[in-house]
Amino acid sequence: MSVEILIEAAPIAGYTNHAFRRLLVKMGANVVYTEMVSATALFYENKKTLELLWHDRVNDKGEKIKNVVQLFGKVPEHFEFAIKSGHLEGFDEININMGCPAPKIVKNGEGSALMKTPDLARAIIESCVMASKESIKKPVTVKFRLGYTEPNFVADEFAKMCESAGASKIIVHGRYASQGYSGVADWYAIKKVKDSVRIPVLANGDITSSDKLKECIKVTGADGVMIARALFGAPWKITLEDRKPDVREIKEVIRLHMDLQEQLHGEDSFRELKKQLLAYCDHFDRAKELKLKIAVSKTFDEAREVLGL
Repeated sequence: MSVEILIEAAPIAGYTNHAFRRLLVKMGANVVYTEMVSATALFYENKKTLELLWHDRVNDKGEKIKNVVQLFGKVPEHFEFAIKSGHLEGFDEININMGCPAPKIVKNGEGSALMKTPDLARAIIESCVMASKESIKKPVTVKFRLGYTEPNFVADEFAKMCESAGASKIIVHGRYASQGYSGVADWYAIKKVKDSVRIPVLANGDITSSDKLKECIKVTGADGVMIARALFGAPWKITLEDRKPDVREIKEVIRLHMDLQEQLHGEDSFRELKKQLLAYCDHFDRAKELKLKIAVSKTFDEAREVLGL
């Protein structure tokens, strides 16, 4: 692309584990996010949660990787503990999730449910900002949606609150929590948010190509973008270049992804990788047949045989 635009790889629960983040970096990512990490689980030193924090500090060329940890929860004291615990020392930014629409998260008053309790949301941000100033001295950012229930647009006021509470950047997904991932992202609503604050704003939602990227930036005036679902089965899209790899190159990417998953997360992690392998199948002839075979595969080697790796 002629003009370099900041592109960040979104935090995606069940997808952006250590292996996928390392793969994204190999594909050209400059900024990668962990999966959602529970501040409460960190408070209780949960072992599996601590494993979500594994990350690389440099790429294959020895260049520094910008790593962002995304925390979720609803107890300010748990966020404070997590930041001061020492577990987040290697990260460059602390991001707070206030946008996840998953029912199990929302029912617990976390994620996008925090848009319904702005006073609590403010307390969490202020707690994180203060804890960071007192310890790791890393910027605190927030990711949220246009509002909780369509069409109750509150994102501009929520953005102002985040800014006044000390957030140094915000990421706005152009849908309401009630929409989940249905419908079309409203980039004009993101523009309203951008116009309401002085801190950087990243746009998120339906950015799947270089043309979409340019259009989104033109409409929103955003300082950069975040892409998520476009990466499912296509991690090379992290740079949003128009060229699609050929079948041989795609197989190389899948082989690398599988090797990293097995190496970093163990043989028992194959089941976790299946949904990504199913997405890769869409690039091949006989995709339906391949998906059926991948669905019943139980090991990395079985899947490699199915995919001709």
